[in-house]
Amino acid sequence: MRKMTISMIITLILLISAMAFAKGQGFHRENNFGNREQPKMETMNLTDSQMLQLNIIKADQRRRLIRLKADMDFIEIKKKQIVMNRKFNPETYKAEIKKTMEIINKVEMVNFDSIDKTRKILTDEQWKIFCKMSSKKKRRSSQENNFSRRPKRGGEYSRPAMEY
Repeated sequence: MRKMTISMIITLILLISAMAFAKGQGFHRENNFGNREQPKMETMNLTDSQMLQLNIIKADQRRRLIRLKADMDFIEIKKKQIVMNRKFNPETYKAEIKKTMEIINKVEMVNFDSIDKTRKILTDEQWKIFCKMSSKKKRRSSQENNFSRRPKRGGEYSRPAMEY
């Protein structure tokens, strides 16, 4: 009993000191990632009209992707209900898979449309900077996903990973 309480106290002290160290070193998400994009946007030398147009494109993209994500979630619920039904019908499940693939194609088209519109707004020099920023952002997000604390959702009927 005494060994257990001592080990719990030591664990608690180590946990608190690790959290304090991380906070002091600036390992929090808002410190490392919150303001990182802003200085790079300034290096692009965007005009006010370009900034306004890019914000409109981004808002439209988010709006469309939110709708598609909601549709995808609804289809996932329907697929789970189909599988759990005693009278399982493979054809209805295949139809839902086709709907899922259509939504994935729509997501890709929404992303492509926003990139195409962005390309038309930016100059060649600004486009090169934008491409460098987006490639660094993708690398960083993939690194964050590799070290995620939340366990991966798995299972036979889980949805494929999508970028929203």
